[in-house]
Amino acid sequence: MKINFRHFPHPVLMDQSDDYVDSYFAIKQFECAPGKDAFEFNVSFELYDCYLQELIKNHIAEYAVHLECAPTNYRVIKNSFKPDISFSIPADLVEREIIASTLIIASEKISGYSNPNFHEDFAEETFEIQAKDILAAGPRKTVELEKKSPQQVGSIFQLKRNNASAAPALAAFFEHNKIIVELSAENYKNYNFMKKDKSLEPLFHSLLAMPVLVSAIEYLKQDENLAGAENYSWFRTVKKKLELLGEDIYDPGSLDSLLTAQKLLETPLTKSLRNLAESTNEDDEEEY
Repeated sequence: MKINFRHFPHPVLMDQSDDYVDSYFAIKQFECAPGKDAFEFNVSFELYDCYLQELIKNHIAEYAVHLECAPTNYRVIKNSFKPDISFSIPADLVEREIIASTLIIASEKISGYSNPNFHEDFAEETFEIQAKDILAAGPRKTVELEKKSPQQVGSIFQLKRNNASAAPALAAFFEHNKIIVELSAENYKNYNFMKKDKSLEPLFHSLLAMPVLVSAIEYLKQDENLAGAENYSWFRTVKKKLELLGEDIYDPGSLDSLLTAQKLLETPLTKSLRNLAESTNEDDEEEY
Protein backbone atom coordinates (compact mmCIF):
# COMPACT_ATOMS: atom_id res chain seq x y z
CA MET A 1 0.00 0.00 0.00
CA LYS A 2 1.75 3.13 -1.22
CA ILE A 3 0.80 6.08 0.97
CA ASN A 4 0.49 9.42 -0.81
CA PHE A 5 -0.89 12.48 0.97
CA ARG A 6 -2.82 13.49 -2.16
CA HIS A 7 -5.09 10.51 -1.55
CA PHE A 8 -6.55 12.04 1.61
CA PRO A 9 -9.44 14.52 1.88
CA HIS A 10 -8.24 15.59 5.34
CA PRO A 11 -4.89 16.50 6.94
CA VAL A 12 -2.61 13.53 7.64
CA LEU A 13 0.50 13.58 9.81
CA MET A 14 3.33 12.28 7.58
CA ASP A 15 6.76 13.28 6.33
CA GLN A 16 5.53 13.84 2.80
CA SER A 17 3.18 16.67 3.74
CA ASP A 18 3.09 19.85 5.82
CA ASP A 19 -0.48 19.33 7.07
CA TYR A 20 0.83 19.40 10.66
CA VAL A 21 3.36 21.52 12.53
CA ASP A 22 5.33 20.64 15.65
CA SER A 23 4.22 16.99 15.36
CA TYR A 24 6.05 13.79 14.58
CA PHE A 25 5.17 10.14 13.84
CA ALA A 26 7.78 7.49 13.08
CA ILE A 27 8.89 3.91 13.62
CA LYS A 28 10.99 3.48 16.73
CA GLN A 29 11.67 -0.22 16.18
CA PHE A 30 10.78 -2.69 13.44
CA GLU A 31 11.95 -6.29 13.76
CA CYS A 32 11.05 -9.34 11.69
CA ALA A 33 12.41 -12.70 12.86
CA PRO A 34 11.99 -15.79 10.67
CA GLY A 35 10.84 -19.10 12.08
CA LYS A 36 10.10 -22.50 10.65
CA ASP A 37 6.36 -21.93 10.48
CA ALA A 38 5.87 -18.18 11.03
CA PHE A 39 7.48 -14.75 10.92
CA GLU A 40 7.53 -12.90 14.24
CA PHE A 41 7.14 -9.11 14.13
CA ASN A 42 7.91 -6.55 16.83
CA VAL A 43 7.02 -2.96 16.01
CA SER A 44 7.06 0.17 18.17
CA PHE A 45 6.13 3.75 17.33
CA GLU A 46 7.12 7.27 18.27
CA LEU A 47 4.32 9.83 18.31
CA TYR A 48 4.64 13.47 19.25
CA ASP A 49 1.19 14.99 18.97
CA CYS A 50 -0.81 15.47 22.13
CA TYR A 51 -4.20 15.46 20.41
CA LEU A 52 -3.59 12.19 18.52
CA GLN A 53 -2.19 10.66 21.71
CA GLU A 54 -5.40 11.61 23.50
CA LEU A 55 -7.51 10.02 20.75
CA ILE A 56 -5.53 6.79 21.11
CA LYS A 57 -5.78 6.89 24.89
CA ASN A 58 -9.58 7.13 24.56
CA HIS A 59 -9.66 4.32 21.97
CA ILE A 60 -10.92 6.69 19.27
CA ALA A 61 -7.76 6.08 17.20
CA GLU A 62 -5.16 3.30 17.19
CA TYR A 63 -1.74 2.35 15.90
CA ALA A 64 -1.69 -0.05 12.96
CA VAL A 65 0.73 -2.01 10.79
CA HIS A 66 -0.46 -2.90 7.30
CA LEU A 67 1.45 -5.76 5.66
CA GLU A 68 1.28 -6.61 1.99
CA CYS A 69 3.07 -9.40 0.12
CA ALA A 70 2.80 -8.84 -3.64
CA PRO A 71 4.04 -12.31 -4.73
CA THR A 72 1.24 -14.07 -2.82
CA ASN A 73 -1.37 -11.25 -2.69
CA TYR A 74 -1.45 -11.62 1.10
CA ARG A 75 -2.64 -8.57 3.05
CA VAL A 76 -3.28 -8.08 6.74
CA ILE A 77 -3.54 -5.22 9.22
CA LYS A 78 -2.58 -5.45 12.90
CA ASN A 79 -3.95 -2.87 15.36
CA SER A 80 -3.10 -1.77 18.89
CA PHE A 81 -3.93 1.05 21.30
CA LYS A 82 -0.37 0.76 22.63
CA PRO A 83 2.76 2.02 20.84
CA ASP A 84 4.21 -1.52 20.77
CA ILE A 85 2.79 -4.33 18.62
CA SER A 86 3.95 -7.95 18.49
CA PHE A 87 2.37 -10.47 16.15
CA SER A 88 3.15 -13.35 13.82
CA ILE A 89 2.03 -14.33 10.33
CA PRO A 90 2.15 -17.85 8.83
CA ALA A 91 5.28 -18.42 6.76
CA ASP A 92 3.43 -20.27 4.02
CA LEU A 93 1.33 -17.16 3.22
CA VAL A 94 4.26 -14.91 2.26
CA GLU A 95 7.29 -15.11 0.00
CA ARG A 96 10.35 -13.06 -0.96
CA GLU A 97 9.42 -9.69 0.50
CA ILE A 98 6.70 -7.88 2.39
CA ILE A 99 5.87 -4.15 2.43
CA ALA A 100 4.94 -2.73 5.82
CA SER A 101 3.09 0.56 6.27
CA THR A 102 2.85 2.04 9.77
CA LEU A 103 -0.24 4.08 10.48
CA ILE A 104 -2.56 5.70 12.96
CA ILE A 105 -6.17 5.07 11.98
CA ALA A 106 -9.53 6.11 13.37
CA SER A 107 -11.22 3.39 15.42
CA GLU A 108 -14.62 5.01 15.01
CA LYS A 109 -16.30 7.92 13.25
CA ILE A 110 -15.04 11.35 14.37
CA SER A 111 -17.32 14.30 13.66
CA GLY A 112 -15.80 17.76 13.40
CA TYR A 113 -12.19 16.52 13.57
CA SER A 114 -9.62 19.22 14.18
CA ASN A 115 -6.14 19.34 15.71
CA PRO A 116 -4.30 22.26 17.36
CA ASN A 117 -1.21 21.26 15.38
CA PHE A 118 -2.85 21.58 11.96
CA HIS A 119 -1.01 23.83 9.54
CA GLU A 120 -2.48 27.34 9.57
CA ASP A 121 -4.19 26.60 6.24
CA PHE A 122 -6.50 24.22 8.15
CA ALA A 123 -6.69 26.15 11.41
CA GLU A 124 -10.35 27.06 11.06
CA GLU A 125 -11.50 23.85 9.36
CA THR A 126 -13.02 20.62 10.67
CA PHE A 127 -13.32 17.26 8.92
CA GLU A 128 -15.57 14.22 9.02
CA ILE A 129 -13.45 11.16 9.71
CA GLN A 130 -14.80 7.66 9.13
CA ALA A 131 -13.70 4.53 10.99
CA LYS A 132 -10.46 3.14 9.49
CA ASP A 133 -9.52 6.50 7.93
CA ILE A 134 -5.79 7.22 8.16
CA LEU A 135 -4.78 10.03 10.54
CA ALA A 136 -1.00 9.54 10.42
CA ALA A 137 1.38 7.56 8.22
CA GLY A 138 4.96 6.63 8.99
CA PRO A 139 7.62 5.54 6.51
CA ARG A 140 7.10 2.32 4.56
CA LYS A 141 9.50 -0.55 5.05
CA THR A 142 10.32 -3.31 2.59
CA VAL A 143 11.33 -6.49 4.43
CA GLU A 144 13.24 -9.20 2.59
CA LEU A 145 11.94 -12.55 3.77
CA GLU A 146 14.25 -15.46 4.47
CA LYS A 147 12.65 -18.53 5.95
CA LYS A 148 14.54 -20.28 8.70
CA SER A 149 14.39 -23.59 6.89
CA PRO A 150 12.76 -24.75 3.67
CA GLN A 151 9.28 -26.13 4.00
CA GLN A 152 8.80 -29.85 3.71
CA VAL A 153 7.68 -30.78 0.23
CA GLY A 154 4.74 -32.65 1.77
CA SER A 155 3.31 -29.30 2.90
CA ILE A 156 2.59 -28.22 -0.69
CA PHE A 157 -0.39 -30.58 -1.02
CA GLN A 158 -3.98 -29.98 0.02
CA LEU A 159 -6.22 -33.05 0.05
CA LYS A 160 -9.89 -32.79 -0.82
CA ARG A 161 -12.71 -35.27 -1.24
CA ASN A 162 -14.52 -35.62 -4.56
CA ASN A 163 -18.03 -36.86 -3.85
CA ALA A 164 -18.97 -37.40 -7.48
CA SER A 165 -20.13 -40.95 -8.19
CA ALA A 166 -17.66 -41.27 -11.07
CA ALA A 167 -14.79 -39.48 -9.30
CA PRO A 168 -11.31 -40.76 -10.22
CA ALA A 169 -9.30 -42.44 -7.47
CA LEU A 170 -6.73 -39.63 -7.62
CA ALA A 171 -6.60 -36.27 -9.42
CA ALA A 172 -4.36 -33.20 -9.12
CA PHE A 173 -4.78 -29.50 -9.93
CA PHE A 174 -1.76 -27.19 -10.03
CA GLU A 175 -3.11 -23.66 -10.55
CA HIS A 176 -3.43 -22.88 -6.83
CA ASN A 177 -1.10 -21.85 -3.99
CA LYS A 178 -1.06 -25.49 -2.93
CA ILE A 179 -1.41 -28.45 -5.25
CA ILE A 180 -4.99 -29.63 -4.86
CA VAL A 181 -5.14 -33.42 -4.58
CA GLU A 182 -8.62 -34.87 -4.96
CA LEU A 183 -9.48 -38.38 -3.78
CA SER A 184 -12.63 -40.33 -4.39
CA ALA A 185 -14.96 -40.46 -1.40
CA GLU A 186 -13.89 -44.00 -0.48
CA ASN A 187 -10.18 -43.27 -0.79
CA TYR A 188 -10.52 -40.05 1.19
CA LYS A 189 -12.35 -41.88 3.98
CA ASN A 190 -9.73 -44.63 4.18
CA TYR A 191 -6.88 -42.13 4.05
CA ASN A 192 -8.33 -40.11 6.94
CA PHE A 193 -8.76 -43.30 8.96
CA MET A 194 -5.13 -44.38 8.51
CA LYS A 195 -3.24 -41.07 8.41
CA LYS A 196 -2.93 -40.96 12.22
CA ASP A 197 -0.39 -43.77 11.97
CA LYS A 198 2.88 -41.89 11.35
CA SER A 199 4.61 -45.07 10.23
CA LEU A 200 2.39 -45.02 7.13
CA GLU A 201 3.55 -41.58 6.02
CA PRO A 202 6.19 -42.89 3.55
CA LEU A 203 3.53 -45.19 2.10
CA PHE A 204 1.17 -42.27 1.56
CA HIS A 205 3.99 -40.33 -0.09
CA SER A 206 4.54 -43.26 -2.46
CA LEU A 207 0.85 -43.73 -3.24
CA LEU A 208 -0.28 -40.09 -3.34
CA ALA A 209 2.52 -37.52 -3.36
CA MET A 210 4.84 -39.36 -5.75
CA PRO A 211 2.51 -39.56 -8.78
CA VAL A 212 1.22 -36.04 -8.15
CA LEU A 213 4.75 -34.62 -7.93
CA VAL A 214 5.74 -36.43 -11.13
CA SER A 215 2.72 -34.81 -12.82
CA ALA A 216 3.70 -31.41 -11.36
CA ILE A 217 7.18 -31.61 -12.89
CA GLU A 218 5.67 -32.63 -16.21
CA TYR A 219 3.27 -29.69 -15.86
CA LEU A 220 6.24 -27.31 -15.46
CA LYS A 221 7.83 -28.59 -18.66
CA GLN A 222 5.24 -26.59 -20.59
CA ASP A 223 6.65 -23.07 -21.00
CA GLU A 224 3.32 -21.34 -20.46
CA ASN A 225 2.78 -23.28 -17.20
CA LEU A 226 6.27 -22.57 -15.88
CA ALA A 227 5.80 -18.79 -16.15
CA GLY A 228 2.42 -18.83 -14.42
CA ALA A 229 3.49 -21.21 -11.66
CA GLU A 230 5.86 -18.61 -10.17
CA ASN A 231 2.84 -17.08 -8.45
CA TYR A 232 2.10 -20.27 -6.47
CA SER A 233 3.71 -21.05 -3.12
CA TRP A 234 4.06 -24.77 -3.98
CA PHE A 235 6.31 -23.78 -6.89
CA ARG A 236 8.57 -21.68 -4.65
CA THR A 237 8.87 -24.49 -2.09
CA VAL A 238 9.84 -26.98 -4.79
CA LYS A 239 12.26 -24.43 -6.27
CA LYS A 240 14.08 -24.00 -2.95
CA LYS A 241 14.26 -27.76 -2.39
CA LEU A 242 15.64 -28.32 -5.89
CA GLU A 243 18.26 -25.62 -5.34
CA LEU A 244 19.50 -27.55 -2.32
CA LEU A 245 19.71 -30.62 -4.55
CA GLY A 246 21.67 -28.70 -7.17
CA GLU A 247 18.81 -28.74 -9.68
CA ASP A 248 17.31 -25.83 -11.64
CA ILE A 249 13.53 -25.65 -11.78
CA TYR A 250 13.82 -23.14 -14.62
CA ASP A 251 15.28 -25.91 -16.76
CA PRO A 252 12.61 -28.55 -16.19
CA GLY A 253 13.49 -30.27 -19.46
CA SER A 254 16.73 -31.41 -17.81
CA LEU A 255 14.84 -33.06 -14.96
CA ASP A 256 13.90 -36.71 -14.95
CA SER A 257 10.40 -36.37 -13.48
CA LEU A 258 10.37 -39.71 -11.66
CA LEU A 259 13.90 -39.47 -10.22
CA THR A 260 13.40 -35.82 -9.24
CA ALA A 261 10.13 -36.58 -7.44
CA GLN A 262 11.86 -39.35 -5.49
CA LYS A 263 14.63 -36.95 -4.43
CA LEU A 264 12.16 -34.28 -3.38
CA LEU A 265 10.22 -36.78 -1.23
CA GLU A 266 13.42 -38.43 0.06
CA THR A 267 12.85 -41.86 -1.51
CA PRO A 268 9.49 -42.77 0.06
CA LEU A 269 9.39 -46.14 -1.74
CA THR A 270 12.56 -47.28 0.04
CA LYS A 271 11.17 -46.16 3.39
CA SER A 272 7.81 -47.81 2.72
CA LEU A 273 9.33 -51.17 1.75
CA ARG A 274 11.69 -51.03 4.74
CA ASN A 275 8.77 -50.39 7.12
CA LEU A 276 6.74 -53.20 5.55
CA ALA A 277 9.68 -55.59 5.75
CA GLU A 278 10.26 -54.77 9.41
CA SER A 279 6.57 -55.22 10.13
CA THR A 280 6.58 -58.62 8.39
CA ASN A 281 9.63 -59.73 10.34
CA GLU A 282 7.97 -58.74 13.61
CA ASP A 283 4.87 -60.77 12.69
CA ASP A 284 7.02 -63.80 11.81
CA GLU A 285 8.90 -63.58 15.12
CA GLU A 286 5.64 -63.51 17.06
CA GLU A 287 4.66 -66.89 15.58
CA TYR A 288 7.54 -68.69 17.32
